[in-house]
Amino acid sequence: MKILRFLAWLALALAGLSFALALTALALLASALEASPTVEREPSLSPRSITQARQILVQNDPRRLQAGDLRAAILPVRLADDAANHLASRVRDARARVETLDDLVRVHASLRLPGVPQRPFVNIRADIRTTGGLPELQGFRIGRLELPPTLVLTVTRLAIQTSGVSEEAELLRRSIVAVSVAPGGRNLQIAYVWDPAMLERLRTRAVAEVDPEQLRSVNDALSAMLSHRAANVPIRLTEILPALRAGDESDGFARQRSVLLVLAAYLGGKDLSKLIPELGGWKRPVPRELILHDRNDIAQHFIISAALAAWAGEPLAEAIGVWKELEDARAGSGFSFADLAADRAGTRFGQLVRERDPRIEILLAGAVVDGDLLPSLADLPEYIPAAEFRRRYGSTDSPAYRALIDDIDRRITALALYR
Repeated sequence: MKILRFLAWLALALAGLSFALALTALALLASALEASPTVEREPSLSPRSITQARQILVQNDPRRLQAGDLRAAILPVRLADDAANHLASRVRDARARVETLDDLVRVHASLRLPGVPQRPFVNIRADIRTTGGLPELQGFRIGRLELPPTLVLTVTRLAIQTSGVSEEAELLRRSIVAVSVAPGGRNLQIAYVWDPAMLERLRTRAVAEVDPEQLRSVNDALSAMLSHRAANVPIRLTEILPALRAGDESDGFARQRSVLLVLAAYLGGKDLSKLIPELGGWKRPVPRELILHDRNDIAQHFIISAALAAWAGEPLAEAIGVWKELEDARAGSGFSFADLAADRAGTRFGQLVRERDPRIEILLAGAVVDGDLLPSLADLPEYIPAAEFRRRYGSTDSPAYRALIDDIDRRITALALYR
């Protein structure tokens, strides 16, 4: 009987402990979840951020660096803010914001949980102290719940180990010497020691999703297709896309991404084997003019934007398209809303490929015409010099500019493929 009473008391104690733990977990969950997000913004990158990123890459060109070189890079806070938001948007459509407060970098992030009706948002705030040495996590909050920095760092280390990026994280940790907020709070100053191994790891990570044999198969098919066509006769892109889609691979969507990447390299005059050494012996297709709406430049804009969206995500592709047009307005052929329409339609096409949307396969399985991919460009303003662009539209934030972009988006959305 004593044993039975003991077991009964033990069962009650365990039940009480489980109940208490469940209540604690519910209380913590209630503290972590909130009814509204702290960050609400579009995921797109601004053209200014693309320009700034390009300038930083030029100023810190790894081809001019030696192992062990100590360098200092200036990172605009607006660029860090845009980049953080872009990366967050690729995780269940989350949003992020970066700001500086004296020597503190504060990062906000908001994520909506599906299937949670009343309090669906997880809001995170991280405070990182930057006093000229290595950054230190000073505070971390999820909703109204404060977490010890040591616990957060431990969990972060475990996440890095399980995600397979521990080698890159260790290289980055060894490379960063100091981070500080510059006077005025508009820039971050980052001192680093260059390690060539970082570039190789980034290259390896960038091409991790690439199937060299599939790329070779697509490239060989393109080479064979173009070699039988007359050199002085333009070829419609709508002839090439469906033909290249066919293959014996079980994953048709992976084939579509490979087609976009090979075509983007071809139209951009780039050799993929320089980026992917595994493609040694890469056969360069003969030069031919591919056209969309009777223009080679429109085919280039459409395909390169589609490849960017399929491999890197829609906001990045859109931002690069706008940035390219602004550069042309300053020093090239002038700003072209026709080119921008091709960029935006190509981005939508690439995003559908990235999302494995069956509409792409259905379209390419039939007879494709130019109007299936891109609406008419006949009345869109082109060849606008920078001064004229400023006179007409002011900036890419002006109502006049946005009205024309909205009209372009409406035309694209009216096509059956993008509805």
